Amino acid sequence: MYAISASDNIIREEEFEILKTILKEEWHPQSIEEFDTIILEIFENAMKNKHNADQSFQEFLTFRSNNKYLFTIEITDLIFNTARLIASSYASKNKSELIMLAKLNMALNA
Repeated sequence: MYAISASDNIIREEEFEILKTILKEEWHPQSIEEFDTIILEIFENAMKNKHNADQSFQEFLTFRSNNKYLFTIEITDLIFNTARLIASSYASKNKSELIMLAKLNMALNA
């Protein structure tokens, strides 16, 4: 989620707010291994430390590769839909976000 938001080198308040809303409304009711809390903590830590979007995306890919069992169809769909909504939360998607969304889509469907 962070890599999508940071792909244009600007994390807007609207992007962070939509993430919190989506986690509360879509992820929390699922309560799947408390992903909602983990995602928010990772996002906040990445923001605080001003992580690079590409580096964050590579870390996600490594995590996914090492934990494939966590990435059910349901979780994969939630991840992509959340990323898409974050990218659309401020003046629609820009080129950097579209590229990152395409990379995420390919990675999730690999």
